[in-house]
Amino acid sequence: MRTLLAALALVALAAAPAVALWSPVADAEFPSDIEVLMSGDDALYTGTFTGLVFASQDHGASWTPAGDGLDSGAYAPVVGLVQLGDWMFVSRSIEAPYNLRVERVGGAWQTWQPATYQASEVYNLFAMDGALYGVIGSAPQRSDDLGDSWTPLAQPDGGSITRVFAAGSYLFGATGLINSGGIYRSADGGQTWTDVTGPLPSSYLCAETVFGGALILSVYHYGGVGSLWRSDDWGASWTQITGLPSGDRNLNGLAVHGNLLAFGASGSTAGGSVWLTPDFVDFQPFTEDLPPFAHPVNMLLTHDGWLFKSGGSVTRYRAALPDLTGVDDAPAFASRLTAQPNPFNPKTTLRFSLAAASDVSIDVFTVNGRRAATAFAGRLPAGPQAVDWEARDDAGHALPGGIYLARLSSDEGERFSKLVLVK
Repeated sequence: MRTLLAALALVALAAAPAVALWSPVADAEFPSDIEVLMSGDDALYTGTFTGLVFASQDHGASWTPAGDGLDSGAYAPVVGLVQLGDWMFVSRSIEAPYNLRVERVGGAWQTWQPATYQASEVYNLFAMDGALYGVIGSAPQRSDDLGDSWTPLAQPDGGSITRVFAAGSYLFGATGLINSGGIYRSADGGQTWTDVTGPLPSSYLCAETVFGGALILSVYHYGGVGSLWRSDDWGASWTQITGLPSGDRNLNGLAVHGNLLAFGASGSTAGGSVWLTPDFVDFQPFTEDLPPFAHPVNMLLTHDGWLFKSGGSVTRYRAALPDLTGVDDAPAFASRLTAQPNPFNPKTTLRFSLAAASDVSIDVFTVNGRRAATAFAGRLPAGPQAVDWEARDDAGHALPGGIYLARLSSDEGERFSKLVLVK
């Protein structure tokens, strides 16, 4: 049932009339620009061009200072912002103090204090297992004392890691070279590294996330061209994800919302720039009313049911995402459920494959979740299958034109396909 809700949410989004989706994120302060957005456990946070930190409880419609005593600079852009339990750490560029932290007591952020380490800013900040990780200069570093001191991590043989991130129980590192770098994995917090680049044609990392229990990497090749890769074993093997509506444009943004992955491409507005998918098979454009100058993506972030993007202009934009309350992560489907023709009137053929003989049912739902018809119910042998369906309900009455969702249920799980009936 939860998987059905997720699929219906995506189809309902496609069926919805054109409405305002995107709106600018409010300025945190004027005339300062937002430099960094962070999803905290209690609010959305931003670091600004002048080195200040603000919180928003209304998805970026308004901002209030997070903590006291953080002095602004004429030019001190925030390059890193991370929450670690009841502490928040910020790193700023150009003007000292570079690195500061603040504690949350009784739900309120207190007064910012400089960390002991002030030699330089820290890039690519994130927290894992109670420690801070980042890059200082061109070397990965770890801090176990909330930024007071930093310890360099090892560098792999033949590589120089300039970006680190966490996935599963591993620490991953990427070099900063186009077409000649590498992806590395560490099981001991960066003391030793294993090269897991495998077939990736480039390891200049654009974006990374974990979706459906798999590690997803977007890598850049050259001239606006990139590719998307999936690993179900944390880098031991890789599969390229093909058939994307973005073509071979590099994807600078990946963000997860329940069982939906949002991904965003760089470059022109032709063909869109942001899409949602539950399974890398069905894709829903998500750029309704986004201004043309704001289409290109260089960052995506999800927070509390909203999607935030930057790129294409100095203004950040936000859009409410489908309500997926109670929906689990996306399942892994053994094979696709397709319909041909689609759109259709009045008949289409539903095609799929079974690994073994199974009891099968194919139900058709409206975008509101009401079962409209059962297209098939019975037992089928292993192998390719084709089920013809004329758009009629169980009483034999013709269904009205519109968008429907077909659900295939078998011993192998559930698979879905969007159907478009034209009249």
